[in-house]
Amino acid sequence: MAISIRQGRMSRQTLYSATLKDEGGMKAARCPELDLTGRGKTRDEALDALREAIQGYLESFGAPKSHRNPKSIVLKVLD
Repeated sequence: MAISIRQGRMSRQTLYSATLKDEGGMKAARCPELDLTGRGKTRDEALDALREAIQGYLESFGAPKSHRNPKSIVLKVLD
């Protein structure tokens, strides 16, 4: 977990890795730590879908709201 300070407030950010690949004209973003995938027409859509998948995963396991906030989910795209 990464912790950053923005405008005098501390916010928690959780860093996950993501890999991207083309799948039949679509982009697929995969988080190997959680074995989740998001798909979209563009790179950004695939990453947004992956963030939503991570958020849903965290909600289903009762993670604190501070960890489920989409702004707290940071994706590091691996080449």
